[in-house]
Amino acid sequence: ERGLAKAGGGLKLDQLKRKLVTYPSVPAIVLAELVSAVEIPSGSLVGAFVDDELRGVQVAKRVNGGGTVTLVVHASQRETVRFRLWNAAASAWQPINERLALDSGEMLGTAAERVRLTLDARPLAKGLMLSRDSMRLVIAPELLDTHKVQRSMDLVHWVDFPVNGAEGETGLTIDPSQSHEFYRLIKR
Repeated sequence: ERGLAKAGGGLKLDQLKRKLVTYPSVPAIVLAELVSAVEIPSGSLVGAFVDDELRGVQVAKRVNGGGTVTLVVHASQRETVRFRLWNAAASAWQPINERLALDSGEMLGTAAERVRLTLDARPLAKGLMLSRDSMRLVIAPELLDTHKVQRSMDLVHWVDFPVNGAEGETGLTIDPSQSHEFYRLIKR
């Protein structure tokens, strides 16, 4: 435990470990390589989720601009696990493209051949990130205290678009079939 806090991610890692959902079964282990177009900030964390339950969290180790992570994932049965990176510099979750089916006691990846976890989205600013593929606008809850989201159909007339803290953290889904729908984040 002590070594994890020293490796970076300290307070956020401790905070997330309190939310960790565990089961009395043998956990699954994932040895992964993080693939990113940009350098992964020091202190970033990788979380494993089943639906909205956090099932595993660990500090990402930086290696040549990318990173590696060894995750212990708590599973009670075969479940689809999705992953997110807590970007320490942006203070926001970034989606990871891959999803894995894991079962209790299973091990994916080896030290020589790790599972690839690919980051697609890039943080735009501290607390704000836009993901192209998933079409989600992710906003840090504390940013909603000083800013608001607005929507427009013509880029001229803007109306406030209500977003609560939970929606901002998990992501505001933007329907790609609505081609004339625009969003902006402005100061209150």
